[in-house]
Amino acid sequence: MKIIYMERPSSLVSCIYCNVSFVDKIELRAHCQTDTHEMMIMSDDGHDWYWRPPPRGFKSDTYVLCENWRDSGSCRYGVQCVQAHGEDELIEWKERFHYREMKLQRAREKELFGED
Repeated sequence: MKIIYMERPSSLVSCIYCNVSFVDKIELRAHCQTDTHEMMIMSDDGHDWYWRPPPRGFKSDTYVLCENWRDSGSCRYGVQCVQAHGEDELIEWKERFHYREMKLQRAREKELFGED
């Protein structure tokens, strides 16, 4: 009986955020510079959030409660309002901001985000 040894395939490298694999780190680095990858890193998907998404471009400490909503229970801007419609929504917005920050930091630590 003749034994044939097969060459072992090289290990793939993966992006855990986008769930894709690459043959080498060069391809992974190129992927990490794409807009699609950045959107996945900056996303707060992965949680079952209850309230509407917070407005982008704001820091966690600048989220505030909508005065119209607080005073009358309604807001003429509706879902387009950049202020929270209730204390629970305000709390969740801050949680979502910190969740995205944590994801971004983890991606940087794993060298899956940032400059080359």
